[in-house]
Amino acid sequence: MNRADFQLLADLRLEEAKVLHAASKYSGAYYIAGYSVEFALKACIAKTMKAEEWPDPKIVDKMWTHNLVELRGLAGLAQRMEEDMKTDRGLFGCWGAVKAWTENERYDRNTTSVDSAGLIEAIENPQSGVLSWIKRQPQW
Repeated sequence: MNRADFQLLADLRLEEAKVLHAASKYSGAYYIAGYSVEFALKACIAKTMKAEEWPDPKIVDKMWTHNLVELRGLAGLAQRMEEDMKTDRGLFGCWGAVKAWTENERYDRNTTSVDSAGLIEAIENPQSGVLSWIKRQPQW
């Protein structure tokens, strides 16, 4: 997997989530949508890796997580996002919704239409959505 693969997967997972949501498969839509942000953050991490340098094994081990807060830090985006959230309350709310996602959502069968739509909106909103915000960063 390389940075371009992760970028493509980020967009693909969001599109799949929207298809599932439209088909009233809300639990699947919510679950898949979260991966779009995970893959976007991993694309940013990949950009920071230097092929000429041997990677720090402690950092490499940490990249094998689904935790979006940890991935945001590894991508070097935590401080910038924290600063931007002070002036963009929309981003603050979107990040709050997105960071609540975990890979354990795969076990949830009770996700509602509102839950699914809310996460998708928090990810893709053009002004304050988390994926939209990530794509505006130099790491993208």
